[in-house]
Amino acid sequence: MISLASGAVLAHAVAACKGKGTGEQTLLRGLLPLIVKSDILLADALLATWWIVAEIRRRGGDVLMVQQGRRLTDFAQGRRLGQNDHVVEWPLPQRPKWMSLDDYAHCPAVLRVREVEVDGRILITTLLDPKAVTPRELDALYALRWNIEVDWRTIKVTMAMDVLRCRSPEMIEKEIAVHLLAYNFGALDHGKRRMAGRRPSPVLEFYKRKARASGI
Repeated sequence: MISLASGAVLAHAVAACKGKGTGEQTLLRGLLPLIVKSDILLADALLATWWIVAEIRRRGGDVLMVQQGRRLTDFAQGRRLGQNDHVVEWPLPQRPKWMSLDDYAHCPAVLRVREVEVDGRILITTLLDPKAVTPRELDALYALRWNIEVDWRTIKVTMAMDVLRCRSPEMIEKEIAVHLLAYNFGALDHGKRRMAGRRPSPVLEFYKRKARASGI
């Protein structure tokens, strides 16, 4: 989980390459307790599930994601906000195996979600007021998610974390944590320099220039 405001890594989760409990949705659910009121989570379509959206709303946060391909979007339904822009209700799905009966009993019967199409891409969000945020503003905000992809590329490739060298799971987790800590020191220095009106962090800028030059 990377902060769009600072570029710092707020949290991370590590799992095996395959097997039960190693999917991105499962790993993200373990990080959701970090979401606080007024946070907005930008994520791709894989994470646009009923359960993830519901948990973030329960914590006072909001989401902005790409619509899942298997979910039907019919702009003739729901409360119309504008051209290809509406609010719909997602009904509570059947209880998944990983959820307890008690947690399921506390789930809302429906989720109110805004679906909006901009330049052929359908976004889903819990920011429901079209006067507070327009479709173009939602699209522009989601486009900033690419900055996080660049940050992650910087961490993995230009900071040499693309190949882990430790041999045991415990040491691999420590190796990842050290890389992220080093990156966050650069992000912290970068933020302090920006606030003081000084040149960007030379360490962070070096890594990002190297990432752009590599074309990866």
